[in-house]
Amino acid sequence: MTKMPPDFIAYFKSQIEGPPMTIARLLKVILLSLAITMLASVTFSRPAHADTLKEGYPICISEELLDQMYAAILNQDLDGIEYLLGRGCSLTKAGVKASILGQSGWSRAHIRVYAEKDVAEAWVSRGALESWKP
Repeated sequence: MTKMPPDFIAYFKSQIEGPPMTIARLLKVILLSLAITMLASVTFSRPAHADTLKEGYPICISEELLDQMYAAILNQDLDGIEYLLGRGCSLTKAGVKASILGQSGWSRAHIRVYAEKDVAEAWVSRGALESWKP
């Protein structure tokens, strides 16, 4: 964990403590808080991390296609599922290596898949990842 420089913390404390708040001091404190938040988000952001896929989950080349696939599955639209399986979607295979690049909401993950000599970016439900714990 990265620590803030002591002089920066002392300056921040000096801006909070002391005489009653004026609008200028309040704005300065808010700006300093935002700067610390932005610094922390850059410093502590997680890089892509390795994972593996589980068997039989939809995997698509875009988030929109993944949404369409799950809508087709929920509506038991076999024609729609068949159409999507041939046009940008497939099913995952167990043990395929992947890097998690990001997440969209609580349910989807943006991944990079390493299948034999091919590498591609795709979208899956988080349940398709071995690291996912319900």
